Amino acid sequence: MRPIPKRMLPDSCSVQVPKTDALMGGEYADPITLSGVYVEPVSRVRPTSYQLQDVTNAVMYVDATNTKGALRIPSGSLVTLEGEVSPSSVAACHEFSAFGRVHHWEVELA
Repeated sequence: MRPIPKRMLPDSCSVQVPKTDALMGGEYADPITLSGVYVEPVSRVRPTSYQLQDVTNAVMYVDATNTKGALRIPSGSLVTLEGEVSPSSVAACHEFSAFGRVHHWEVELA
């Protein structure tokens, strides 16, 4: 399976992964820059009596080959998109593999 083409990965961001050794939590590692990601806004309304909208505001695609600095971003990480002031929180990260190798990750941003 071919990587996502670079022309389809125009965005960049910085990622702060939660520290696992923090005593009380809420501490993050130094930011890691990812170049060559794609961010797609999501606008879904889910009719329930207690929730008007999905938690996910956007999905960020990270290609294992063509994204510089690519990594699996754990839930709870902070992602600051290029040009944004406040970070988004990672709600979930889904890994997609082909032929025994990671092809890309789809990161749900809240």
